[in-house]
Amino acid sequence: MARHFAGTLIVGENTEGTMKVGELRSYRLPESRIAISAGHRVHEDPNVDGIFPEGLGYQPDLWLLTGEPEEQIERIAACLSDSSCAEGLDAALP
Repeated sequence: MARHFAGTLIVGENTEGTMKVGELRSYRLPESRIAISAGHRVHEDPNVDGIFPEGLGYQPDLWLLTGEPEEQIERIAACLSDSSCAEGLDAALP
């Protein structure tokens, strides 16, 4: 969903491709009284060929390396607030 907003920078790891539906709803079958969950909203795959990259998911713009993620995010935020650093970062992004 974040890719729908201009200027969004996605930082972290790939999504693994395991979330095709959202807003799970619980239902109780009337006769058996068994409770089930089902997705209420389907997320359409933006790929032109219609293939959802299961097991790969969607790649972030910037990968977080092993270590302290908070520290890495703080460095990225500091770079984005410095125009000369942000220009270099923008050039490296897809």
